[in-house]
Amino acid sequence: MFIQLARFSVVLIALSGLAGAAQALTLEAPVTMDMTISVTGPESERTTKAGTDYQAKLKTFKFTNREYLEILADEGVISSTRGWKLVARWTSGDSVADYQFYLVKKGQPALALDSNDGGLDLDFGALAAGYNERWKNGQAISGSGTVKFATAFALDGDGDSFRMGGVGTGTYSIKAVTKNGAPILVFNSLKLTLLGGVSSTGIEGVVEMTLSIGKATVVPEPPSPIIDGSVIVGGVWPAN
Repeated sequence: MFIQLARFSVVLIALSGLAGAAQALTLEAPVTMDMTISVTGPESERTTKAGTDYQAKLKTFKFTNREYLEILADEGVISSTRGWKLVARWTSGDSVADYQFYLVKKGQPALALDSNDGGLDLDFGALAAGYNERWKNGQAISGSGTVKFATAFALDGDGDSFRMGGVGTGTYSIKAVTKNGAPILVFNSLKLTLLGGVSSTGIEGVVEMTLSIGKATVVPEPPSPIIDGSVIVGGVWPAN
């Protein structure tokens, strides 16, 4: 169906934003970041009669949701890490490439992590899929499938940046998620395997990352106000 383009699968519609859904719902899914960052450690120098020896060790350390929240707390974006969770939100019928990342906490305004202010940004590229869907009157009414896609991810801060590309995989279902609601596409899971680089003040390194987006559920419209937040990622660097 993708090659012949006889009609667009609901997956292609969702990922490329080619059509809207009958009902606009806000979907939310938990996000888990797991980075391994490798950098060149400080250089040491030792001069002997035989010559001058230079040495530097390869340093590897982790950067996860925990470290991300700790930096936001250190910068005063949130008062503490307690109770805050990292999620992705989007509106059904919109492009899934329009994922927006938020910090959420019960009883608190959602914190929008806008990449323009120094946050998280996810882009989708080429797509392939396997699926089993039932259509009626030009609409998908049930089904499920598996997708594989090219993707890019960025985490930005003041003077710091992570840039990664890779491959994502995921599964989806087409079902009604509200009483008497029309069937919509809901992702059950997405997993991105990413590789890229990081640059900071005088430091460069290699980043290996798994970004997992869990099962999507319907949530109320984002509460007002939504606060724009930024993150300074330079604080993750280990002491010499």
